[in-house]
Amino acid sequence: VEYKVGDSDKANSKFAYDWFYHMSVEESDTVIYLSLRNGYLFEKYTVMFVNSYIEEDGIFVDIGGNIGCISIPVANMVPKGKVHSFEPFERTIEVLKYNIKKNKIKNIVVYPNAVGHKNMNTTLSNTVMDVDIKTGNISEKSMTEHMNSGSVRLGSKGQKVKMTTLDSRVFDKLDFIKVDVEGAESLVFYGAKKTIKEHVPIIIFEKNFQVISQDMISSMNLPKSVYQFDVVEYCASLGYDTIVKIPRDNFALLHKKHVRIIND
Repeated sequence: VEYKVGDSDKANSKFAYDWFYHMSVEESDTVIYLSLRNGYLFEKYTVMFVNSYIEEDGIFVDIGGNIGCISIPVANMVPKGKVHSFEPFERTIEVLKYNIKKNKIKNIVVYPNAVGHKNMNTTLSNTVMDVDIKTGNISEKSMTEHMNSGSVRLGSKGQKVKMTTLDSRVFDKLDFIKVDVEGAESLVFYGAKKTIKEHVPIIIFEKNFQVISQDMISSMNLPKSVYQFDVVEYCASLGYDTIVKIPRDNFALLHKKHVRIIND
């Protein structure tokens, strides 16, 4: 289904997160679906936070790009920059590409990769974690039983994917890393240690009920040094000194060099 969100006249706001967007999503993607149905970008608070710090030539890496609710408005914030959006799930990639085209965005590069601790072939899980909107109860369901593409995660018996690390990518500059990978955030950051140390980007990551599952550990033979990697502790050793809570389940890590450029 497709929804129209934001203000139909972007001249009413100088901030890209309030602009008008066409956003398509699968109805089964319950959380994002409800947000768009009510006329709001999913993760709007995160996008507002990014807007306060990013320059027009900024480079933004979106790991877990999903359908583009963050990548697309951020792309409008960086007309002289670029958004690198990583999304491994085939069905979601198609929606993401459709939304990019529908909103006439030219500066997003989409990568059909998982991002993690090493370059390897792996798989997604054949189950998803489902949240009952009415009760808040969390349950695990098979992909055939319930198709919530927003909860697809690494694991076993699902779609084959290529995993890459951020450290294997070359960036001339990097201003933001946003990570939302359904509990596997520690894998991403373990494979991004050199990148973080070199570029000192602002880091946004999700922290909620999703954790590294036994399925992930066994399917990828993960050592403790990887799945217990603490990005907050690592960043603190590099001079990051502030943590910001962003509704709903996101946190931002700021280095002492990061300066807020817009107080909107």
